[in-house]
Amino acid sequence: MIRKWGIGGSIIVAAAILYIIALFMPWIDLFFIKMNGFQRQGYLVLALFIYPLYTVFRGKPMNIIFGLTASILTVALLIYYLATVPSDLMGQSIHPTGSGLYTALAASIIFVIGSFIKGIESR
Repeated sequence: MIRKWGIGGSIIVAAAILYIIALFMPWIDLFFIKMNGFQRQGYLVLALFIYPLYTVFRGKPMNIIFGLTASILTVALLIYYLATVPSDLMGQSIHPTGSGLYTALAASIIFVIGSFIKGIESR
């Protein structure tokens, strides 16, 4: 598969799989309240993976601008979500993020790297 998809394509597929796994992990973890990525609508960000995954599975060259834009948007949206999650509990500022959100952020950073490499390979 690596020869067929190339290094960038393999990284994109691995990032997408890791992101899907992260959707099942807790994104909010506050004492007895746990919410996974599906409950927090994290699957909406998965739509940005469509174009790069399409180019990988179809064996088509990827436009580096579209691929990088989609992948950088995933990172930006997750960082925005991470920044807006903190809340107050009894006068204390808390940050109830769970491991799934950080895993999704790592997957999106890997996605940027894969999109960049795939865009370079497509030239």
